[in-house]
Amino acid sequence: MHKKRKRTGITIAEMCVVLAVLAIVGTVVVSFTVMVNARSAAATTKLSASEDRELCQVILKSWVDRMTGLDASITADETGLSATVEGQTYRVAWEEGTLTAPLPDGQKLFCPIDTVEELQFRQMTRSNGNPLIFCTLVYSVTNAAGNRVALEDTFTILSRVGERVGETASE
Repeated sequence: MHKKRKRTGITIAEMCVVLAVLAIVGTVVVSFTVMVNARSAAATTKLSASEDRELCQVILKSWVDRMTGLDASITADETGLSATVEGQTYRVAWEEGTLTAPLPDGQKLFCPIDTVEELQFRQMTRSNGNPLIFCTLVYSVTNAAGNRVALEDTFTILSRVGERVGETASE
């Protein structure tokens, strides 16, 4: 009689099945990690932009309040925001990621704004003659698909006392 030999170990087919399963699991893990990182980066950029917006709003409103306290004539055009006090013009500047707002006493209000790509001002005159000045921050974020998407955030800088103006944001 012939005795059967008992083989130990794994076959090539079993090895191939294990490797295929590991490859599938590895692909799923890497894909999930890339997706989570992209979403995290987009959320971080949006949060930074929101913080920059709040800082800009505080700086600009503070500058306008101080200028209106000096009876300045405040105007806005496409290139910026300016105030004239006793014949001297003070202009808000946005250059290389920094918002600078000079004051008549020689001080400057300063705000670094890393996420903002463009700062736009717009002035409207109401039927009663009171000006209304808006500031729009333009920034971009990377969405989960890896594409850059431009976003705008608009807020009111100047309205007259007693008039309530709502803030708007578009995404």
